Amino acid sequence: MKEKKSIILPIMICCALVGTPMAALAKTVYYKGTAVYWNYGRNAKVFGFSDCNSQNYEHCSSCNGYSSGWEQPGTLSRAWGWIGTATLEAYWNCRG
Repeated sequence: MKEKKSIILPIMICCALVGTPMAALAKTVYYKGTAVYWNYGRNAKVFGFSDCNSQNYEHCSSCNGYSSGWEQPGTLSRAWGWIGTATLEAYWNCRG
C-alpha cells in the first residue's frame, strides 16, 4: 500500500501543474474603431499563448516569437509555445 501512495502523489502533482491554466487576460482591443477579441496568458506557468479574432479584418497572434500566421476574418488565430520563466510577450495584429 505504501508503494501506491508514493507513486500516486507525484502523478497527482504533475497532473495539477500541467492541467491547470494560469490566469488569462482576455481583452477587447480596437482596430480602426472595430472591436477585436484578444486573449493571452500562461498555461502551466511555462507555456505562453496569444489568441486573437476579428470579424472584419485579417488578423494574427504572436507570443515570444511563436506566430499564428494570418487568419481570415472570423477564424481564431492561436500562437503558443514554451517560454519557461521568460517574460510573456504577447501581441496581436490586424490588417486590411
